[in-house]
Amino acid sequence: MRNTITALLIICCVTAAPPAVAVEADGATLANDEVTYHWAPAQQGGGLIGIEDRGQPAGLLDPTAPAAPWWRVKLKDGRTIANTDLPCQVDSQAEALTFTWTGDIRVIVVARLGADDRLLKARIRVDTVTEGMGLRDVVFPVIDGIRPLAKNVADDRVLFTFRTGFTRPSPLVTGEPLKMKYCIEYNMQLAALLGGGRGLYFGDHDPTAAWKDFSWTPDADTQTLSYAVSHPVLDWGGPEPVTHYESPGDCVLGPFQGDWYDAARIYRRWAVTAPWCAKGPMVQRDDYPKWFLNIDYWAFGHMGDYYQYQREFIKRDLFDFPITVTHDYGHFNGWTIHDAGPDYFPPKPGSVNYQKMVSELRDRGARVLPYVMGWMWNGASEDFRLRGAKEKGAMLGEDGESVLWAELEPSEENIAMCPASKIWRDKLTDVTVEFIQRYRTGGIYFDYFSTHMADCFNPTHGHALGGGDYWARGVHDLFQQVWDGARKADPEAMLCAEDLAEFCLDVLDAAYVGITADAPVWQAVYHDYTQVFGGMHWMEQGRIPLSRQWLYGRINQLPGTLGFADAKPETMEWYRDLLRCTHEFARPYLGYGEMLRPPEISGDIPMLTMEAADGPFKAPAVEGTAWRTPDGSVGIFFINYEDQARQFTWETDLGEIAGLDAAKRLQITEWTMDNGAKPLKQTEGGIVGDTVEIPPHGMIALKFERIP
Repeated sequence: MRNTITALLIICCVTAAPPAVAVEADGATLANDEVTYHWAPAQQGGGLIGIEDRGQPAGLLDPTAPAAPWWRVKLKDGRTIANTDLPCQVDSQAEALTFTWTGDIRVIVVARLGADDRLLKARIRVDTVTEGMGLRDVVFPVIDGIRPLAKNVADDRVLFTFRTGFTRPSPLVTGEPLKMKYCIEYNMQLAALLGGGRGLYFGDHDPTAAWKDFSWTPDADTQTLSYAVSHPVLDWGGPEPVTHYESPGDCVLGPFQGDWYDAARIYRRWAVTAPWCAKGPMVQRDDYPKWFLNIDYWAFGHMGDYYQYQREFIKRDLFDFPITVTHDYGHFNGWTIHDAGPDYFPPKPGSVNYQKMVSELRDRGARVLPYVMGWMWNGASEDFRLRGAKEKGAMLGEDGESVLWAELEPSEENIAMCPASKIWRDKLTDVTVEFIQRYRTGGIYFDYFSTHMADCFNPTHGHALGGGDYWARGVHDLFQQVWDGARKADPEAMLCAEDLAEFCLDVLDAAYVGITADAPVWQAVYHDYTQVFGGMHWMEQGRIPLSRQWLYGRINQLPGTLGFADAKPETMEWYRDLLRCTHEFARPYLGYGEMLRPPEISGDIPMLTMEAADGPFKAPAVEGTAWRTPDGSVGIFFINYEDQARQFTWETDLGEIAGLDAAKRLQITEWTMDNGAKPLKQTEGGIVGDTVEIPPHGMIALKFERIP
């Protein structure tokens, strides 16, 4: 069992000494018993040039790097000013350093290091000094000379938070820079370099969820990386120059021991204090639909003779589980999914037939969630023209022209709508309420829109023109209005959207997102705060995607009768057992538990190549996950992706991950396909594990709970 060092808090037997703060000729330092941060001398720009992790053979930054960057400010007139361009003054305080640069702009950075922290926290403030000068982007931090972490650079990985999370080879391996936009490709405000059992964490702990760009750039000559975060300032596109910018939250950086999970836990400790988590975990919320907490699977429907399709779905009753969602893509009369948006009434089967179909499903415990396009309005529709929607709500680019959705044809009819515009908020609210009130649907699924698609420069909408948090605020306020309308129509209605948007966790109940890859950061941070579904897996893809959905706590999605029309009986039976396990035993863990560190697995377990939306990745043939419920019990689950049995040994420290130490007596309960949930044995807490054999495509499901 490895001894994991928690990255944000070092537990010591004695009180740690205050950090050493020094400003000397060779630069400034902040240091404690675990780490040292070193900045270049003021006359050289005062950039961060050293991070030394105690016990490691070399520093994390290359001291021979040619520059000492720390920040860059891009002006609206196209010029760029960096910390190396202006005179710098450094002042020290208890546990902090204050850097001040003065010229055409005045920049102040305060860097802080606690006695027990390994991570540095810093904030930047920028003010223009020269009249008429406007800010465009504040790039902070900028760090050059980041060395590889692993002995072999090919083993270094960069952590992405796109979809549910994955890793990619270091840009030093590929030779290509990486750029990730929050909140488009990035769903959370963190990044990390991983390798050799340790990592370098970068987090922008911003409670406003403002737009920002994360970038990694390789330097082939020095074999180092540069890291930077660009912050487009709020209202940079407005008529008046922006003269002030201030960090809305801490920039957090520094070394840690571990892997992607440890990086996720650093972020989680902050994220659960953010405004979008203020309502608490799903199971503790009064306003979270209780039926949705107990959902068994998510069925997917598409175009065709939709009414007949749903009739077949009802008749076949694939699994006979009471709580199901059927994801409704076929209710509208348009030529395609997107051409219809959002003029959906009357539904394609007709109002009477649609009401009957939805009622039949609801009477059996299944709720229909109609598809609604959340970002685009068909500009050729009569309602669009009569309402003057283009003038009142269309997004405008910097050129003053409507933002078109070029990926769709004909693109001139697919007009992006601004989430801050009243007409669009009212339209989506009206559509939602009519579906829920008139047709008894279980809620609404919104396509797109939860992520930041583009800036709007329409001055009539009342929002800032570009940058900052205007998009997150606009989308959140839109969904808040829709949420209020939906819950007034039906207190148990639920809302979900495509893609993950952390800043909407309090107004969206779930999100569709692609297959879970090798670093499920989202589950490690937010699994107990929201639900995730998706993948649209067809049975010809095999059992692996559905197995992985189940193991990593996602609502299992399948294409309903379309996917199972030609499925083999044994495959149907296997999938029914997976769902049975969730329904009878695993839901408090896989449904809404807090994700713990996965158990360690050893043995003759081959690595498999798996497919995800963002490319192939490697995973062992047997994997395990661990979860904790609010009552303190722990569920541990394993799955075998192969068609042959595998023997393996697993181990985890329940004291470390769940507070169930060796002084506590525990009851172990096992769920099996043949016997359901049965007491297995009693044991002490702390380090637990076993050597077991798992059958082909089999699962192991265990519960550990304290004996009073």
